[in-house]
Amino acid sequence: MTISLNTASGGMDAFQQMLNVIGNNIANENTTAYKSSTAEFSDILSQSLGQGSAPAGTSLVGQSVGAGTSASGTAASGIGGVNPMQVGLGVQVASIYNNFSQGSMEQTGNTNDLAISGNGFFVVSPDQANTSDFYTRAGDFSVDANGNLVTPNGYYLMGAQYPVSGTQSSFPYSGTYSIAGISGSVTLTNSLQAINLDQTNTTFSTGTDSGLEIQYTSSGSSTSETLTLGSSSGTGYSSITLVGGMLVTGTPSGSSTASPGMQGSVTEIIATPVSGTQQIIQIAPGSSITFTGTTTGAISSGDHTVATLTQGSFTVAPDGTLTVQGGLTYYLPMANFNNPSGLVKQGDNLYTAGYNSGAPVYMQADPNQGQTISQGFLEGSNVDLTKEMSNMIVAQTGYDANSKVISTVNGMLQFMVNNV
Repeated sequence: MTISLNTASGGMDAFQQMLNVIGNNIANENTTAYKSSTAEFSDILSQSLGQGSAPAGTSLVGQSVGAGTSASGTAASGIGGVNPMQVGLGVQVASIYNNFSQGSMEQTGNTNDLAISGNGFFVVSPDQANTSDFYTRAGDFSVDANGNLVTPNGYYLMGAQYPVSGTQSSFPYSGTYSIAGISGSVTLTNSLQAINLDQTNTTFSTGTDSGLEIQYTSSGSSTSETLTLGSSSGTGYSSITLVGGMLVTGTPSGSSTASPGMQGSVTEIIATPVSGTQQIIQIAPGSSITFTGTTTGAISSGDHTVATLTQGSFTVAPDGTLTVQGGLTYYLPMANFNNPSGLVKQGDNLYTAGYNSGAPVYMQADPNQGQTISQGFLEGSNVDLTKEMSNMIVAQTGYDANSKVISTVNGMLQFMVNNV
């Protein structure tokens, strides 16, 4: 009797969990990019009443002709095998896994909305320095007051300055540059950054301070490099453009020098020679940049121009290349996992890597492999409402049936008590 009560009680608990999962799926039927969950059951340890036994009789080749006589005339001996006798002890929820099948694509017309077709997740972070990563399929982004693309809860959409080629957990970039005899190596690590649509480009051109020097130290370099702005009629550079950040004029140090600085992150230096091809230096995160005036006087407003694009429009190609009009180009990394069902839900349509998800593998979306990013679309929930309603009936019926077992056992116990 006790076994029956415990088994039925465990069955009611399991079907209650199934109903909880179904209820959550139905509640999120209209949630952007929601992935439905499914509860799977397994039986619990069975109690063995008998172990069974192997057959002791001799295996005969032919059918018997007479009683106890084989086709060859040899008498059979021994008994046959006996199966084990076991009584199950109930049911349990074996797993609740996420179904990452594709949701329907819904056109919104909002250029801030992005939808993923195929595998992969957007990478978002609660801070612009990307100290921690979260992953989401929901591309309902908006632009905040500082020009950053953010999720509804304020997490920044992260992008790389270089095409992502399938590295794990970081985005190393190695390259060399050589400008006017200045050579060195630049190494970028963990170069994901918040995507910002407000770009500030500061251009220094030849003027009264044609001898302006810009010194910079890139990550991985032990010495600083110097670019000198030459005169239009001489050698050197006719203009130098700093991409990113905002120019802040500093206080001159001494009677003939100035020390303007940069507020924000400088991502590129574009050096345009008096004669020759324009060359670009990629600046690693954490690089330091200083300015040195000339002996002819302090840097004045006539020596540089500041171009700012506010709330710039952008386009996203199917491979995740995000181009800001008049600004920087970003590359949206797609985070892939060997086992997406192993991700841990964190609410707000966010996931984090779990013990059984595997490490994230980042790469560009590949339209040739059925993986694309669509601008002006959102991925809908993959909840099948008809299926959920059918499963709800199954769960309710299972719950009721187990409760009937408890009622029946209770009646039997009452009968025994009243008649002993």
